[in-house]
Amino acid sequence: SEAARRRYWARSYVGFGFFSRARPNAAHVAAAALQARSLLAGGVVTQNVDGLHQAAGSVGVVDLHGRIDIIECLGCGEASSRVRLQERL
Repeated sequence: SEAARRRYWARSYVGFGFFSRARPNAAHVAAAALQARSLLAGGVVTQNVDGLHQAAGSVGVVDLHGRIDIIECLGCGEASSRVRLQERL
């Protein structure tokens, strides 16, 4: 509904600053290192939406719930940067 979308984006606008400052931790770095040494077959599957596995160097990451840094227009399907949206808002 329109009301639910407005509530989501209002909360998301405030919370994005917190998420955008997050950095990969030791587990993200370790997974990337294992993958780089071919010791992690099949890549990384994550429920996280923060992109920290990719930031740590993992490739071929499957983001089960999508990403918070990429948004898609429900009208036309265009994908764009969340940072750009934050600047517009």
